[in-house]
Amino acid sequence: MTVTSNIKLVQKRFKKMSVKIGKSKSILGRAHVRAINRATATGRKAAVKDLSASSKIPQKALKRAVRFQRRDKAHKRKKDTTVFYHYAPVPARRLGKTITQTKRGAKVGRFKSFPGSFKGRMRRSGKQAIWRRVGKTRLPIEEVKVDLGKTTVPKVRGTLDKVVPKEYRKRMLHETSRELKKVFKRGRL
Repeated sequence: MTVTSNIKLVQKRFKKMSVKIGKSKSILGRAHVRAINRATATGRKAAVKDLSASSKIPQKALKRAVRFQRRDKAHKRKKDTTVFYHYAPVPARRLGKTITQTKRGAKVGRFKSFPGSFKGRMRRSGKQAIWRRVGKTRLPIEEVKVDLGKTTVPKVRGTLDKVVPKEYRKRMLHETSRELKKVFKRGRL
């Protein structure tokens, strides 16, 4: 086989591949969708980590506060994502595994005790929780919760604004090269 025949063969393959690349306009679209979803997920993890460090609440308990639901992910038609930050109070039972009763009140894991509270089982689920009496009478009682407050919203937003663009650039390069590799792999004879 001569050099010219090799060049012609490569040119034929290149033409076929360029036609495939021209036909599949969705290469960059798919790469963008995958990159934005992964970058947002990484930003969510970073936000939970920062919030956990500042509030001294375990990350496991805060994962429900910073949500990234399936319907809010990017897809073909919707090219952006939504991250929800739900700053409702976290139940004290989610702060650790073991609940112990002390003279002053109930204590969760390695955290401080909650004065005037007691441990008890939840009626429906049977799980232990920390309760506090509302008045001086025996009933009603309410579950003890740790308030995150609205002051944490700027912290979460700042973390997301800082992490997501950097991660998006990195992911976009990776995903476009991945999609192009798939096209070239299919284009070989």
